Amino acid sequence: MWIFRSILWVIVMLIIIYFAGENTDQEVQIQFWKWQSAPLKLWLVMFISFAMGVFFWMIFSIFKIIQYKNFIRKLKKEIKKYETEIEQLRSNAQLVLPNTSSITGDELQS
Repeated sequence: MWIFRSILWVIVMLIIIYFAGENTDQEVQIQFWKWQSAPLKLWLVMFISFAMGVFFWMIFSIFKIIQYKNFIRKLKKEIKKYETEIEQLRSNAQLVLPNTSSITGDELQS
């Protein structure tokens, strides 16, 4: 499976390099309300947009990972509580039940 992922990664990178090479002479201006940028290369604008998208995705992913880890920690604590309760119930059950190892087959039928 890793070989397919690697081949796909190489193909995507080749497409990006080809696209950047084809658009080296094109310039664009970014307008945001009343602000307007100086002329920038198209490949630079696309690269910055991609990098900002990756950065924001990473920030939100970190918060989600922290949320999942806290949830897992809470579940492990709950499991530990239930395991302790099960052990207490088992020890109480051994105190209440009689010792059945000395009972013979005749006593069980009656």
